[in-house]
Amino acid sequence: MKKAIKYILDIFYPNRCPFCDDFIEWDALACDKCIDTLEYIETCEKCGKTDCMCDKELHYDRAYVLFKYEGIVRESIIALKRKNGINAAEFYADKLSERILKSEEKFDMIVPVPMAKSKKKDVGYNQAFVIADFIAKRLEIPVVDALIKAENTIAQHTLSKEDRIENVKGMFSSSDISLKGKRILLCDDVITTGSTVIECSRLLKEMGAEFVAVALAATTDLTNEKIS
Repeated sequence: MKKAIKYILDIFYPNRCPFCDDFIEWDALACDKCIDTLEYIETCEKCGKTDCMCDKELHYDRAYVLFKYEGIVRESIIALKRKNGINAAEFYADKLSERILKSEEKFDMIVPVPMAKSKKKDVGYNQAFVIADFIAKRLEIPVVDALIKAENTIAQHTLSKEDRIENVKGMFSSSDISLKGKRILLCDDVITTGSTVIECSRLLKEMGAEFVAVALAATTDLTNEKIS
């Protein structure tokens, strides 16, 4: 049924590649040309960075990351943040799911990094939740909104590396559910300084999580202080 609906929608809203915006087949997620240019990266298995930051207190135990946040990857994620490019979310979810399954790690649930209610209302969705939902279907685990983001916070991408660390304090809070003994997959689109996923992982551990891994579409170099 889902495929039939997608086929019919393609008649009125033709499917587009999230990387170059060219028209693609109704059941494709990206064009072959763009897929062939994507360069997968190897990061530190622990922290998820190419320039390791394991000297920090991470609070998470493992990281899955696909690409550098640059070029067409950057453009697709910006599109996803701005109410477009859902194909990108599904594409990244597919590739992250493959890595997770290959690692043979097992998870009880996936938790998206939360978005403030006002921002979610404005955008229409939380891109981290969209990616997480696609991953959840492939791993056959539930998506759980275990964390809450405060309103009226300064956007992390507008701040310097040093300011992000301070800004994230108090930005998130935990819900009243227990995660005692649970293995959690925390999902977001991009990791920069790591401040967001570190703080979210800290809260998940406080809620009782036994193991926390992070799943991210892309990473910046630690020398990049800002992201748009």
